[in-house]
Amino acid sequence: ESTARAAIMEKIQQVQRDGDPDGDRYVGVAGASNGCDLLFHEVCHELEIPTEVMLPLPELVYRATVQADHASRWIARYHQALGAAAHVHILSRTVQPPSWLVERPGYSTWHRQNHWMLHHAWAMPGVERVTAVALWDGEIGEGPGGVADLVAGARESGAEVLPINTTELF
Repeated sequence: ESTARAAIMEKIQQVQRDGDPDGDRYVGVAGASNGCDLLFHEVCHELEIPTEVMLPLPELVYRATVQADHASRWIARYHQALGAAAHVHILSRTVQPPSWLVERPGYSTWHRQNHWMLHHAWAMPGVERVTAVALWDGEIGEGPGGVADLVAGARESGAEVLPINTTELF
């Protein structure tokens, strides 16, 4: 965890160094899953970067799905990330996808969340640059909704992608 956290910190500081010191405003946008998402929020808060949490499901459902092990050491950090966020956005009021998406092949709640986060980032007023920091092994892995899906969507949208290669890191 400390290795991943340090790598995320390094990438975010790289984004800050590459930005315009007089005019760039930074906002961290991520889900709230155990691991990279929560580490990302923690690092942003440490660097005094406001964050926005993007939940694809109602909070109680999301918590029951992603934070199923309530004894997890991540649960307090999950609540802390939500409490410290500038905004917590909830994409859907139900677990069911909209009727027009039900039959879409390869589509999932998590795939939808990845695209929603990217669209949200690009839609923020004054945004000229979006950077995706991805803790990723470079493999397809989880399929639609996984990290590879986020990276592909980020590249397709014109965002800069800063991968953290977990195979090399660990």
